Amino acid sequence: MATQDRIAPSLGWFKAETDLSTTGQWLLAELNATKGEVDLCDNAGDFPIGIIQNNPKAGEAVELGTAAGSVYKLTVDGNAGAIAIGDTLGTDAAGKGVKKSADAAWYCCIALQASTAAGDIIPVLWVGLQQRAS
Repeated sequence: MATQDRIAPSLGWFKAETDLSTTGQWLLAELNATKGEVDLCDNAGDFPIGIIQNNPKAGEAVELGTAAGSVYKLTVDGNAGAIAIGDTLGTDAAGKGVKKSADAAWYCCIALQASTAAGDIIPVLWVGLQQRAS
C-alpha cells in the first residue's frame, strides 16, 4: 500500500495570507477574520481551523485538512513537552503541534505516534477544535 501525505479530503478554497511555500505544509492554520485568508497559527492561544496540506504562495489556494475523524501529518514540537500516543495537541506560536493537557486548554487533534523532538512529523487524528474539561 502506498503512503499518502494526506489520507482524508481537504478544503482548497481558502487563500494564503502570506507566502507559505517553504514553511506551511503540515502545520496548523488560523483564519484571518478580517481578510478571510489563512496563515500559520502564530500564538499558542490561536484556534486552529485545519492542517495545511500544500505549500502555497501568498494569494494561492491553501489545502486544509479539516475532516473530523481523519488522519493527517502534523509537524510537532515534542521537545517542548514529550508527546505520547493519545495525547491531545494544539498549536504553539509557530503552528507546530504541542501537547495540551492543562484544564480548559484548546486542542484539535490526537497524537497517533510519540515524539520527543522538535520538527518531527507524526500522524494525528483531527478531531476539530475542542476544549479540555476543567
